[in-house]
Amino acid sequence: MKKMMNWMFAAILLCGSSLVIASCGSDDDSNDVPQTTPNTYEVNITAVLPQIAAQIFSLEVEYTDAEGKTHTATVKAGDQTEPMTTEAKVRFDNAKEFAIGLQNMNEEQKKVFDNLIVKNFKMTVPSGKSYSFKSTMKAVSPLPRFETETFDYLAPIVFSTAKIISGNTPSGSTFREKLGMSVKLSIESAEIEAFSQLYDGSNAGEGSQKMD
Repeated sequence: MKKMMNWMFAAILLCGSSLVIASCGSDDDSNDVPQTTPNTYEVNITAVLPQIAAQIFSLEVEYTDAEGKTHTATVKAGDQTEPMTTEAKVRFDNAKEFAIGLQNMNEEQKKVFDNLIVKNFKMTVPSGKSYSFKSTMKAVSPLPRFETETFDYLAPIVFSTAKIISGNTPSGSTFREKLGMSVKLSIESAEIEAFSQLYDGSNAGEGSQKMD
């Protein structure tokens, strides 16, 4: 009888030990599960109207926010410029370096990149929502008279960038398209009217994205 009781006592201890181990394992699993919340993004539409282009064109910008509301804006000569966001400047500078290399520009010609009218259009876009934008170049009337026989031209460009402002969900919501810049060197001033009519109504940039 004594042996039987010792065996039962040992079995109880073993069961108790097993329960404790199972409980500890459950706590560990709970701590290892990452707590994620959906992301919210700050999206910025960056409109860049070079001063040289502003003499010939204005920019019409239209964008639709996460709630489906459409906004319109005009960027034109005389508007006060704004600083680019950090994300936009990185993309713009990368495209600028490519354009300079491709065009083989001299120091004087590079100055078209230094005089810009920048406008930012910001919106908040939660995960699962979308936004879109498009932009159009409009010829200025009447056209100015250039003092020099030729001029170097940098085309207007509109693009978007985004950053996470809340949430911690892994995201693939980044624009991957190549940002191209159109540079034209030594355009004859006598051809301004033909040049403006050729590009009147041209697209300066558009895009849409559903945020992850």
